[in-house]
Amino acid sequence: MLVVDANVVMASLIGKGTVFLLIKQLNKIGIKLVSPSFLDEEINEHFEEIMEKSGLDKPALKYLVSEMLKLIEIEPRSKYEKFIDQAKGICSDKDDVPYLALSLFLGKVPIWSFDEKLKEDCSKAGVKVLSSVEEVMKELLFKKE
Repeated sequence: MLVVDANVVMASLIGKGTVFLLIKQLNKIGIKLVSPSFLDEEINEHFEEIMEKSGLDKPALKYLVSEMLKLIEIEPRSKYEKFIDQAKGICSDKDDVPYLALSLFLGKVPIWSFDEKLKEDCSKAGVKVLSSVEEVMKELLFKKE
């Protein structure tokens, strides 16, 4: 299992390359990808920016987002609510709180994020943050063999 941060999802939508393919591959081999419900807010907040950077028009991007969200299970805040305060005490960026809270709820499963500050913050809580495609592959793909 892996908690997926919004910046990873946005990178997959913009680049439609390695990150997108890795998300599809992880899903295909049965590694459960999860994100807090906050992911929807972050995608909507940055939708215009993603559209501009990806070169996709609105219908195409909406379709790609819907396909991406079929690969990631969205967890409602009610599931990880009791870990929000703990995560607030650890995260220096309020937008990172739901991701850490979800990880803590799930027993400190790793988080996939390109945010180095989140990686630094999470290390204090004993939560591993995988911040590159290579780290995700080493942690999840190569360990399965």
